[in-house]
Amino acid sequence: MKINILIILSFIILNSCSPRITPTIISKQNPISDDTYILVLNKDDDFKNDGIQIGTIKSTDKGFSTHCSFDEIIEQYKKICRENGANIIKINEHKVPDLKSSCDRIEATIYKVPNYKIHENTIEWSKERKLTWFDFKRKPASDNYPFGAETSCTFTLKSNTVSLINKPKIKITNSFHCDESWVKTKNLENQSLLEHEQLHFDLSEIYARKLRKIISENKFNSFNLVKESNKLFYEYFDLNKERQILYDKETNHGRDTLEQKKWKKMIETELKQLDEFAAN
Repeated sequence: MKINILIILSFIILNSCSPRITPTIISKQNPISDDTYILVLNKDDDFKNDGIQIGTIKSTDKGFSTHCSFDEIIEQYKKICRENGANIIKINEHKVPDLKSSCDRIEATIYKVPNYKIHENTIEWSKERKLTWFDFKRKPASDNYPFGAETSCTFTLKSNTVSLINKPKIKITNSFHCDESWVKTKNLENQSLLEHEQLHFDLSEIYARKLRKIISENKFNSFNLVKESNKLFYEYFDLNKERQILYDKETNHGRDTLEQKKWKKMIETELKQLDEFAAN
């Protein structure tokens, strides 16, 4: 009986394959470069098309496929977007792995729009992608509020659905939340304040990298990776929060230019020291 079970499991694993990705292109545009940013909007994100609908993409599988996590499928969708000139993926349906399938199954519509930044709700940290005041989309606080801007950013930890085929994986993402961040109109030309807010985002990135570092250095196994990573997440989340408060206190929310310069140099140094733990 045990031998039969092992044979069956081996057969399933050996015959597993990648999911089937089916694009339906209705308005092909000129291809764009491989490093062009592609914006991904979730099912619940508001989106009004101000450009061209390029087509749709659907992923399916036969029940036991590999290399079919959400992130792996989205990477394939991004490649299709670039080949067909699209710069937005709008997810319409997302089914997580279950007893019928080991894969995330995603249906999406792809678009080419003039300015994808208009549609951004979150921005993942990138060395090349610096914040602009345009990214601060929330209605600002009243003039009586003592501060000129406010940044909402945090890092999150996400694990995949574990199954016979899918081993546990951890992804840590540091994001800026556009719809929760604001700036007063009178400060739209204040570049020093913008730099102060950018460093809040950079500081959050430091602790995201510290978390990636300590998880990679620990010898967690498939059984305790998710549990132990979650414990570490809360620890580093609190450390980040404490240091964000200290940053505002010592720089007087960016008003103390000398302290601001010290923090800028410190944050840049720490980011460089943790460069190998930046998100891929």
